[in-house]
Amino acid sequence: MMKKSSILLLLAIGGFLSCSDSKHETIDLKDVPTLEVRLDKMDLENSPLYPKGCCAVDSFLVIFDPKDRDGFLSIYSGSNLLGKYGTIGEGPDDFINPRFISNGKTICTSRDIQIGDIHGIYTLNVDSALACVAKSKLPRTEIPDDLYLYNYILQNTDSMLVIQQTSDFQLSFYNKNNAQLIGKNYFEKISSVRDASDFCYAMQIYDAYYMSDNKNLVMAYKNRKQIDILSLSGELQHRIYFPDYDYNDSKMFLKDRNLALSDDAHVYFSFAAVADDHYYFLCWDDTKSNIRSGKAKTKIYKTDLKGQVQAVIQLDKSISYCCIAQGYLYAVGLSEGEDMQTYYAPLPESL
Repeated sequence: MMKKSSILLLLAIGGFLSCSDSKHETIDLKDVPTLEVRLDKMDLENSPLYPKGCCAVDSFLVIFDPKDRDGFLSIYSGSNLLGKYGTIGEGPDDFINPRFISNGKTICTSRDIQIGDIHGIYTLNVDSALACVAKSKLPRTEIPDDLYLYNYILQNTDSMLVIQQTSDFQLSFYNKNNAQLIGKNYFEKISSVRDASDFCYAMQIYDAYYMSDNKNLVMAYKNRKQIDILSLSGELQHRIYFPDYDYNDSKMFLKDRNLALSDDAHVYFSFAAVADDHYYFLCWDDTKSNIRSGKAKTKIYKTDLKGQVQAVIQLDKSISYCCIAQGYLYAVGLSEGEDMQTYYAPLPESL
């Protein structure tokens, strides 16, 4: 009886370990097709000077420029500027520190865009933007004081806010019904910098780019070639490693209790986007100096909802942000003259 119990226990442990290991996978890119895509500059009317994001809403292209105080959202039909929206200032209908939220299907749907400010999230219909509807008349969600130093808003439902903010935690889950705040971390400690604080890990070693849809929360790490896919409640579903995911581990060290990386360390993911039943991950995979000079030629990994790579799109330029709609890739990145530009390209039919 004891022997049989031991065997059952070992089988149970083995089953648990197999289940656990199934969440951690190094992908194989050997049979994944790579498609070359050439980006062309868009000759936009009154093109934004410092674009930091783009979003396709129906047939409109919306470009975010947080330095344009007289209209940080520019709305285009083709290359024609239809209008601008959003002033930055101290007035009652001004935005103080606008954040362009277009990182998920639940956030940029139909003809709506959501704009974050310090203490609120505003739902902006494209038609309302073109009519310059006042900020005070837009639907608004209050952001609690505990969360206002945020970078990404990943979910905003009737009962829950999920936010990535500047704090000790990668993600904060705020229950609107009882005002309970729970912080969660997903990083793995690196032995060479084991004395780093959680803040150092969450905000520097594992600086990441975040997105969400109505199924998952996704993190693509900046300093490690790794993608984490979580449930909406925060449980880790899949952890995807690329073959060289730990390339930077030996190049991270603490200097005066802060994280430092050697000059030859690579920056990996620069953005993440969602479309229908798959994800897109922008990856530089190059040094900071090459990225700043526009020499890093960006790849986009197209994956399914489990993070399995379906195709690699090799671009001919260094790109920081992108959106995909109606068979076209729209992107924002550096030109050879180190100016920010907006680009586009038709995508191959195989995508």
